[in-house]
Amino acid sequence: MNKLKQFWENYASLVIRFWTNQIVMSVLGISVGLALIALDILPVTIIGAVFCIGILCFLQYDMLFMFGENIFCKPKDAVRPSVWTGLKIALFGYLPTILLSLIGLVLQLCHADDGSTVVKLIYYAIHGSYMLLHSLLTRTILNASSLFSQCMGWVCCLFYTIPVLVFSTLGYRLGSVDKPLRSFFGIKAKIKVSPDRKNWNK
Repeated sequence: MNKLKQFWENYASLVIRFWTNQIVMSVLGISVGLALIALDILPVTIIGAVFCIGILCFLQYDMLFMFGENIFCKPKDAVRPSVWTGLKIALFGYLPTILLSLIGLVLQLCHADDGSTVVKLIYYAIHGSYMLLHSLLTRTILNASSLFSQCMGWVCCLFYTIPVLVFSTLGYRLGSVDKPLRSFFGIKAKIKVSPDRKNWNK
């Protein structure tokens, strides 16, 4: 418990930004999702789902990349967080989403359909970026009338956290060594280096 409290004190601002990005993108995901579900054109639905998920991943990646760069700019003898700090921040930020998914799964297994529906609405309110993908899976793979499929739907909700966890981990890791993704594709960016930072690297 003390470690969690200490972690919150150290990274509360980043966790709050994680939540802010998630909720803002949830609003976008719900807006795009409702429109494209009504339109009901499969290729457009797939593109919309990839777009909503991709933007969410980028926002969380960029936030933790910038945090990692701040670590990179510190003097070499400074204390640095673990290379897994980005993953820990993302996991901490995703705790409400993961808890909702687990609660929904338990309610579904207990045949508490009304409670499960309420939890699903709350889940979509904070994680609506995956509304289109979940709708697509429900219509094509998961049978809404089957208890097994309904439970698998909640398991999918848990798996929906994986892309952001991966990109958050990657963002912090690349930022901490000052290697943005574009550098792997041969795209160079001119960065102004302060005199102090030059001295740190000596």
